[in-house]
Amino acid sequence: MSFCTIKDAEEFKILKEIMRMLRRGGIVYSRRLEFQSDIDEKTEDRVAQKRKAKKTSLFSLPTLLNGKSEESISQTLSLQESVTKQRDEHSRDEYFEGGSPSSTHKDLEDFLREYKQKGYIDMKEQRITITSKGARILGRGYLRKIIENLTKKNIGAHIQKESGYGSRVSRFSRPYDLGDVYERINIEKTFLNALEKNRQIDQINIEDFEVYEPLYYTKMNVGIIVDESGSMNNRNKIDAALEATLALSELMSTEHPQDILRIFIFSEFVKQITPWDITNIIMPMHCTDICAGIRAYRRAVVHEDGNKQTFLITDCEPNFEEGRHIGFKKASLNILKEASRCRMENITLNLIMLDETKHLKELAHMIAKRNLGKVVFTDPKNLGEAVIEDYLTCKTLI
Repeated sequence: MSFCTIKDAEEFKILKEIMRMLRRGGIVYSRRLEFQSDIDEKTEDRVAQKRKAKKTSLFSLPTLLNGKSEESISQTLSLQESVTKQRDEHSRDEYFEGGSPSSTHKDLEDFLREYKQKGYIDMKEQRITITSKGARILGRGYLRKIIENLTKKNIGAHIQKESGYGSRVSRFSRPYDLGDVYERINIEKTFLNALEKNRQIDQINIEDFEVYEPLYYTKMNVGIIVDESGSMNNRNKIDAALEATLALSELMSTEHPQDILRIFIFSEFVKQITPWDITNIIMPMHCTDICAGIRAYRRAVVHEDGNKQTFLITDCEPNFEEGRHIGFKKASLNILKEASRCRMENITLNLIMLDETKHLKELAHMIAKRNLGKVVFTDPKNLGEAVIEDYLTCKTLI
């Protein structure tokens, strides 16, 4: 998993910076850009041409002054100085602060126009967007970095796994057979079997036990549900979530094309988007309707076959639902109900929490126990590794 050429790596670096700036509100001229050196290189010919023109102008000055009176010469020199000063002031207004004195706004526009011609970005009505082709380059770059980091490590992100198999077991059960693993025991049905035979809990025997039927699927329906509320702007959390999404999309499309990826972003409302659109979509970023995000994915895959897994990436406490603020307690209860519905429909909900506040940790564990999924507490810089590692682990288990 590597770039084919140095050019590929440079294009990834530039598109990464463009995406970061677009999500901050647009291209910023008032500071040095990460790809400023590339822009400076593009302007060398233009600067050389200007210097040549200026030199030619100076050489022609004696011809202009030949035969003129002293007063006329003074006026000509004053006019030449005034024109030069105006030209310098005009150029200075275009310069990037902190960049090369040769780089202007026009140079950046020319540079972006080149990327548009390559099909990496689109520019319509003074708005820049990254295309699907550009998003694929970003995905390859992020995936390469993640795979390299996972290869170097003996362990991945810190994962606290709750007992259970999530969508890897059916909701149907059968009598226990010798050799069945205990982790698949249907405790509720086992107790009911014992009660029907008037046995107490300490009198349960092998005939009462039932186990969930395992499901073996090669196809996966994967979901990424990304929180875009205001707090995700802190510590580059939203950038990390977007990088993880693009990397997973690239991995699935190139190595496991039979798998399906669905992406949902939410804050006060939820929206399903394509992988490349995640580089351009900006949500309102106010309140947090987590329940809506989970519900949207569940409804999208409820009639689909295959192993159904989704990653909910958030750092915030739920407080909003169906267009109104309902507070943390009520929102949490509704999320637990939705997690239970996902479990009934064989959907594993894996929660990636970017905050370790006590009440959020407690909620995360309750969601995992309701759904039998996993809860991961990780730093934004390790988010991509956590998602890719878990996806690859699921592929080996099925």
